[in-house]
Amino acid sequence: MQGVRAYLDEVATYYSSGAYYNEIVAARKEFAEKVGLLAEGVDTDFDRQADTFLDWFLFDRKLSKQEIAPIKAYLYDNGPTLEDGKKEIFGRLSENVHSIFEVLKAKKTDVYLKDLLDGEKYVVEDVEVNQGFIKGDILETRLVQLGDRMVFGIAFNFHPKEAESFIKKQSKRLKNLDEPHRIVFMHQLLKMRNKVEQYSHIDIKHIYCEEPLL
Repeated sequence: MQGVRAYLDEVATYYSSGAYYNEIVAARKEFAEKVGLLAEGVDTDFDRQADTFLDWFLFDRKLSKQEIAPIKAYLYDNGPTLEDGKKEIFGRLSENVHSIFEVLKAKKTDVYLKDLLDGEKYVVEDVEVNQGFIKGDILETRLVQLGDRMVFGIAFNFHPKEAESFIKKQSKRLKNLDEPHRIVFMHQLLKMRNKVEQYSHIDIKHIYCEEPLL
């Protein structure tokens, strides 16, 4: 079975060109306003930013005409022509788990996670991408059940170790949020993460806080 990215690239290509070109342009502006993406020329990991934007565009942002996210719109628009196996995969993709996770342990190619927003635990087996997971890591990512195994999505946003206490405290307060509120919370954290990179001279505790300096 091919990886998640191949399927998502298929959807991204469909909804970012032709009649949908203006949609992706508008989406980039919207996302930059939400999370404060760094400007070009700043010494940072642009691949992470690109994957994070693509993840949001495909899974969370509603298309202006269909009023549903591209990952669901693709199944609706192309479902009749998709073979059963592929149709099932796109259905699974739309039923993903997107959250803030704590790495409980990383054993060989398996990563054990705890969802900080609802307490659920997951095991991602046979991890193909070496992200250097370490026990105690706090990260935002997306999990998808494909076949008989749970796999990672394409975007990984690791938060600084120094922010662990703040994130856990806020996650506990906001436990069992509905999906729209979860997304807002994750965007707030992502904005803080981007500010840490942009303003490396400022103590992290002044950025990851209820009233950040920036």
